[in-house]
Amino acid sequence: MMIQQYKLPKLQSLVRKYNRKGGSFTLRIKDNPELVRRKINGIPTVTPCHHVDLIGSFDHNPDYQLIAIIEHHPEGNIVYKGDAKEWIDTPATCTHCNHRRNRKMTYIVEHRDTSERLQIGSTCLKDFFNDVSAADLLGQVKLLKVISDAASDEDSGPIYYELYEYLAQCCHATRLIGFYPTSDLENATRDTAHWMTPTETDYTMAREILDWVTGYRELHSNYMINVHSIVTRKVDYIEPRHRGLIAALPNIFMTKQLDITPNPTTTVTEGRQQITGTIIKLKTYPGYMFGDEPVLKMTILSTTGCKYFGTVPKQLSDPAVGDSVTVTGTVEVKDPHFGIFRRPHL
Repeated sequence: MMIQQYKLPKLQSLVRKYNRKGGSFTLRIKDNPELVRRKINGIPTVTPCHHVDLIGSFDHNPDYQLIAIIEHHPEGNIVYKGDAKEWIDTPATCTHCNHRRNRKMTYIVEHRDTSERLQIGSTCLKDFFNDVSAADLLGQVKLLKVISDAASDEDSGPIYYELYEYLAQCCHATRLIGFYPTSDLENATRDTAHWMTPTETDYTMAREILDWVTGYRELHSNYMINVHSIVTRKVDYIEPRHRGLIAALPNIFMTKQLDITPNPTTTVTEGRQQITGTIIKLKTYPGYMFGDEPVLKMTILSTTGCKYFGTVPKQLSDPAVGDSVTVTGTVEVKDPHFGIFRRPHL
């Protein structure tokens, strides 16, 4: 059976506890987890699961088997094993000894051959299960319940994300709408990337980034040390708290790839002029006036090595980081190698 990874410690603990009381159960767990993919609220996630075999037996009597444990309350019974609807109103009686007493627990046993059912109290358990106490029997049932719950898909458990897939989504988001840090609660790439559908270009970039980080040797910053540790682990998934670190990688990688140019060969001049270069950054800003639509702006690294910042022309559809572009705009000089252009068109 497949068991979710986070449930294994509890299962192992209960098996050890039961074995200390004379049980003989063995858990065989396959080392490498298998990532089970599922969507939670529309977001792709993965759940690490292990193949587990439980070897042993609960049988203490060759003739009878336990089919239900009932905890009796005036408001209604609690059924630990078996069909709750069938035993919800069963009175606390023992059909084995028929003694009248105030019982909190009773047990339903069934004959293996005749299917005859008996309801017995805790004191009479020894007549059916070779001196097994009520506490031991309840412990066995709890172990069965943990096994059943662990193999169930109803509880998704902790959320994880597949590293390669999530990084490709971040590449897609960064290329199309630019990178937004975690501090930008509404537009953070860490969150918006979940809704992106990566293309082949994004998957290729994600693989290049993973190779780059894996082979990175200049671990001088805390950020690169942490990212290198996440990427080089032996697991292929990340925890939600690691998303911010991974989401920033495409922006850092693309900036590093695009920004390696010779020193600027000229200085920025003012006036109406044509700018040719590569888009190295995209970012959406709020409208100038309340109610205005957001404005997409870009930073261009020109062929002369200077940088220009301004609004993306309306004629330029679906711009992406790394695209070559030529725009005409009115440039204002901010420093010798950086200018702002206005009223752009292609």
